[in-house]
Amino acid sequence: MATEPGSMPLAEKPADPLDRLDSWKEIAAYLRRDVTTVQRWEKRERLPVHRHQHDRQGTVYAYRSELDRWRAQRQQPGSAGAGDRGEGAERGGRRPAWLGLAIAAALLLTAGAAVVTVTRQVARGSVDTPLARFSIFPPPLQTFNHLALSADGRQLVYSAGPTLHVRRLDELNARPVPRTEGAYDPFWSPDGEWVAYFSGNELKKVRVSSPAPRTVAPARRSMGGAWGARGDLLFAADRGTLLYRVDEAGGKPTPIRRAGERPGWQAIRWPHFLPDGQRFLYFVRSDNPDVQGVYLGSLARADGSADIRVAEAASNVFYSAGHLAFVRRGTLFAQPFDVSRARATGDAFPIVERIDQDPYDDGFALFSVAINGVLAYRGGVTEDRELRWFDRAGRQLGALVSPGEYRDLAISRDGRRLAYEQMDPHLGTRDVWIRELDRGGLLRLTAQPDEDGAPVWSPDGRELAFSGIRDRQIQVLKKSAAGGRETTLLKAAAVPLDWSPDGRRLVVELMTPGRGTDLMLLDVEDGSLAPYLATPYMEREAQFSPDGRFMAYSSSESGQREVYVEPIPRDGRRWRLSTDFGREPRWRGDGQEIFYLGRQDTLMSVAVTPAGANLNAAGPAPLFRTRIRSADVRYHYAASPDGERFLVNTVVEDAPGTPINVWIDWLAGTRGTR
Repeated sequence: MATEPGSMPLAEKPADPLDRLDSWKEIAAYLRRDVTTVQRWEKRERLPVHRHQHDRQGTVYAYRSELDRWRAQRQQPGSAGAGDRGEGAERGGRRPAWLGLAIAAALLLTAGAAVVTVTRQVARGSVDTPLARFSIFPPPLQTFNHLALSADGRQLVYSAGPTLHVRRLDELNARPVPRTEGAYDPFWSPDGEWVAYFSGNELKKVRVSSPAPRTVAPARRSMGGAWGARGDLLFAADRGTLLYRVDEAGGKPTPIRRAGERPGWQAIRWPHFLPDGQRFLYFVRSDNPDVQGVYLGSLARADGSADIRVAEAASNVFYSAGHLAFVRRGTLFAQPFDVSRARATGDAFPIVERIDQDPYDDGFALFSVAINGVLAYRGGVTEDRELRWFDRAGRQLGALVSPGEYRDLAISRDGRRLAYEQMDPHLGTRDVWIRELDRGGLLRLTAQPDEDGAPVWSPDGRELAFSGIRDRQIQVLKKSAAGGRETTLLKAAAVPLDWSPDGRRLVVELMTPGRGTDLMLLDVEDGSLAPYLATPYMEREAQFSPDGRFMAYSSSESGQREVYVEPIPRDGRRWRLSTDFGREPRWRGDGQEIFYLGRQDTLMSVAVTPAGANLNAAGPAPLFRTRIRSADVRYHYAASPDGERFLVNTVVEDAPGTPINVWIDWLAGTRGTR
């Protein structure tokens, strides 16, 4: 029988289909290791892994019986991997106490700075430099939300706190860029002297050596930009409805690509210039997997009718070192690409897993690749949060779980159970878990190789709705809280937010090209959608009142997020509850109070009293300041039905946040293995 290169000789292939594992993640879970370790074992220790030769995706499979035989041989005395020698992180034993203290001390000393410096490799800009890696940690309680490498790989710009920061890779410290508050999606000029970015509804640029921002063009609800070698800037606006071109000196932008100009094109995002400054790559979002992907266009063409699809992807894209780089389901892939002939010359292969990506919204992945092969990305599992109980005065009442990576807290209406999203530290994927608050029982509701999250309780507590990715498509799903088979309610880029008290409808947050997020009512029985609130602004985090008569939500209509309440159905009346920023509204169980997060992540309270068809609301009052990671997706807290206790997704004291990881020569570790 033929064997794959690097694999051990195998006996007759098992015929039992239940013996088969059909992905790296399933193989890693069976061996109780992470995917990176298992892939290294295949390369270095002949782990028996098979590949589908006909499959362009390079998918893998393995058999439990073969893995068991390999593991038994590996553990024999004298074998290459006996005793799991080589890497302490992979050993089953506990670390010595002194080693744990040393690691903790190292993290504290290096927070906000790189653990190593690399000077000469970056300065040479050669893809033949040795592989070197280091991490940059955010300041306490801050998160890296955006990042971009300069074309030569010598400088990194990122957002931490309210402003942009520029960090030369041959220096230890970053420099804040003044007057860039609220900046997002930065990108560099080809010469590395300027940083362009979006702020409010404008595209701006700032010279790094002498910060004084200048407005380049109007840019409403933008989603990525690029600066070409010939002085052109491209940017996607109106949530991907249009791709614009504008001169670097500023002026009126010209639309050059439109969503909908070809069948299935729902949004256009994340442009990236090729080195010639004439051709560019961009991402097209579509519900049709045969349409969605990375496209190649040229400034010489006024529209996208002749643009070609060059890669299957669901993220932003870069060209570097003869490869396209993009992310699929949190894993960075590289695909050989002939830039002169403008076509892929080989299959995509994985480089690194656990790159932060939001699969439920725009697919944007937090990574950047320079033309000379330097890679920067935010990612990894950071078990730095605990679910802690607090009273109304902010006194801590205890912790519910050990530190981990949690999101989207939801307490059932009877207050007895908690649903939440948790990342698996071994597989790097998120699943929905249920915990019984009265007796501590725990149930893992989902265990798919894809992402699941955003759980919502049915009124009777018997079912949960949640978002998941199935068959490469975002779906709203329903499942019994006791487990069992799941049901698809909606196949669309939507996230469930709350379940109506009568059990008939879900309010969902629907991502609409050109409009941002709208609030829709999903009929649980027939799957039909009806708009509740659809505007050019971002409406999010909607919650039914306990009697089903009102809807609380947050909106960006005023220029920043604020909390509003409207009747169900809408009749033109509306009440604004927050006075200076607000998000994540939650009703008390009796409908007499609404909580939300205000400035500085302070938990706020507003007393409300329904009066006939109206709603009387008092002024907002602060309860206590929370300690959360502000950049997480939704619902950092949940209130008990009586409003006396709050479960908060609290950052563990002195825990470092998710770092930016930098690789010098991102392809070096894969040479000789493909």
